[in-house]
Amino acid sequence: MDAGIYLKASELAHSIAESKEGLRFREAETAVREDSVARNLAQRWHKVYNRVSALLAEGDDLPEADARAVEFIEAKVENHPLMLEYIDAHKAFSELLSNVDGVLSAAFNFDMDAADDTVCGGCPGQNTADGAGDGAALE
Repeated sequence: MDAGIYLKASELAHSIAESKEGLRFREAETAVREDSVARNLAQRWHKVYNRVSALLAEGDDLPEADARAVEFIEAKVENHPLMLEYIDAHKAFSELLSNVDGVLSAAFNFDMDAADDTVCGGCPGQNTADGAGDGAALE
């Protein structure tokens, strides 16, 4: 990998890790790991999720017992504040990563009009009909 690209990627990784979404996600993950009930619940959810995913990937129908296990674990997760915060923080962090991916992908997918200096059609705030985004998504 080109050293310049590597340095920019490292800088981007650091910025993402230190973003409000990155910090919130890391804090939520730590809170789940340090709480025995939440940790156990996360492990159980992961086990059920893997089983269900394997069954569905094989094209099998979900047995009633597994469907009940999914409902049970979802109810437990929905009633645990640390798990809810973890899920919400994960969602926000995933959206951040998706936005970054969109910006990177847009670098290869733009049409640059000679009269238009806008080259960031995939950037947040650049998706309005007139191309004049408000930049609010960059906060």
